[in-house]
Amino acid sequence: MLSKSQISFIKSLHQKKYRKENGIFIIEGIKSIVEFL
Repeated sequence: MLSKSQISFIKSLHQKKYRKENGIFIIEGIKSIVEFL
C-alpha cells in the first residue's frame, strides 16, 4: 500500500516542472512499457 506522501509525489509527476526537477517520469500503458524495455 502506498502512503499519502508517495501518492502525492506520483501525482506531482504529471506536471513537467516536477518531472524535470526530480529527473523522474511515469510510463503508462503496456505498449509504452514494452517499447521502453
